[in-house]
Amino acid sequence: MAIRRTFLPLRLLGLSMAELHIPLDKWFETEVKKLDTRIEQVADEVASEGEAMVKESIGTRGTGKTWARTYYKRGTARSGSYPGRVWTGEMQGDIESEVASTPEAIVASYGWTNNYEDYYGLQEGGFDHEVTGEHIEGMFAMADAADYTEHSVDQKIGRALREF
Repeated sequence: MAIRRTFLPLRLLGLSMAELHIPLDKWFETEVKKLDTRIEQVADEVASEGEAMVKESIGTRGTGKTWARTYYKRGTARSGSYPGRVWTGEMQGDIESEVASTPEAIVASYGWTNNYEDYYGLQEGGFDHEVTGEHIEGMFAMADAADYTEHSVDQKIGRALREF
């Protein structure tokens, strides 16, 4: 009966001779912490990308409509919804991104996370104007950013995992 031993080269395990003196559980714990840190960086990158995309969309996705008269809000004149939907800057300015982590999860968020006004949702999804009855097309800034960031996070986490 033959006895067979299989050895994995240290480079395939990502180990050096010096690291063999570290107990395996400590090494593994260190690697998991490094990976957690990298995944948190990815979460921050993706949330920032989402924030930037939503802000850009608000600034560029107007309805294209002009109004019969000029309206003023807080001293700012506006006579139409073009090029975007920025009038006072509040809807765009309230877009933020943040990352929170616990030992169990890393959560990245972007959007109107700390201040939400009802009209933000109306502008996002579209609505029928109360006065004119006209349908106002939604800008879908959050929806489009979510599609992009979902794909982006998959790619970036895949790359981060290959680093280890």
